[in-house]
Amino acid sequence: METGPRQLTSPDWVTLGTVGASWGLRGWVRVWSATSPRDRLLEYQQFNGVSKRWQGELNVVGAKPQGRFLAYKFAGFDDSEMAQRLNGVELQILRSALPATEEGEYYWHDLIGLQVATIAGVDLGLIVEMLETGANDVMVVQGDRRRWLPFILPDVVTEIDLVAGTCRVDWDPDF
Repeated sequence: METGPRQLTSPDWVTLGTVGASWGLRGWVRVWSATSPRDRLLEYQQFNGVSKRWQGELNVVGAKPQGRFLAYKFAGFDDSEMAQRLNGVELQILRSALPATEEGEYYWHDLIGLQVATIAGVDLGLIVEMLETGANDVMVVQGDRRRWLPFILPDVVTEIDLVAGTCRVDWDPDF
């Protein structure tokens, strides 16, 4: 069912992946997962699809890992021309449908936008992005300049308060 556009940044919805180009001739599409591990996205059978030009419910009729991406087939998109209309659509679910996190664990989307300050009270800016680098996850903090801080609990990141929207770090502000 197609509905009118809604805000892409609604706090009730979480983007778990993005549809890419069509794949094959039978309506399959490439999907780039934002979950970790990547294949966790395969656990969901229904999404709210959102882009600037389209919004609607997407029901999964087929999904599988395919090399560097996941291949998905959605109900009602039966050929490559129809599937191509989904290119760029974000796959979202209600935040309340996510599994609860353990104490000291956080979803990355909950960290984006937190105000970061050192333990000495020096404001560093806002978390604008989280990156997976292999060795450690990294917070990209934008303030007077862009900083990349390792997301290491509790050595670097000493406190996170999601309610207050703050993150405290043990970090030299001149580094």
